[in-house]
Amino acid sequence: MKGIATAKKNIPAFKPKAGTSDVEQSLFPGLNLWLEGDLAYYEHGLFRLREQVTSTGSVKQACAGLKISYSRGWSLIDEAEAHLNCKLVHRVQGGANGGRATVTERGQTLLERYNAVCDNLKKSADEILETYFGKNENNG
Repeated sequence: MKGIATAKKNIPAFKPKAGTSDVEQSLFPGLNLWLEGDLAYYEHGLFRLREQVTSTGSVKQACAGLKISYSRGWSLIDEAEAHLNCKLVHRVQGGANGGRATVTERGQTLLERYNAVCDNLKKSADEILETYFGKNENNG
C-alpha cells in the first residue's frame, strides 16, 4: 500500500498492527453539521428536534425523545424563528384534546435541505475515509 499524496504532505499508508484484524474496516465518519450566518447559528439539535416534532406531533414528546428539556427545545425553535423571521413550528395550545405542533412548510423545506446537505457530506466523508483508511465494507 502506497502513501497518500495530499496538497500538504505525503501521508503514510494506514497499516493495522501485526496480528490484529483490519481495524480500518470498522471505521466510519460521524458528522454533526451546524449552520452559521451573519445573525444566527443553527445547531444539529434544532434539525433533529424538528424531525421529532414531525414524527410525534408534539414538542414535548420530541424533547423527551432527544433527552433535552422542554424549555431548551422551545428556545431552539424560538431563536431560529426570530433569526429567520418566519415560523418553523405551528403550535396549537392544549385543551381537552391536548396541544399539538406541526412543522410549517418553510420549516419542512429547511429541514429537507439540511438533510440533503448532510447526506452529501456523509457520502463525501465516506470517500475521504476510504482514501485514507481503505474501503469500509459497512459503507459500500
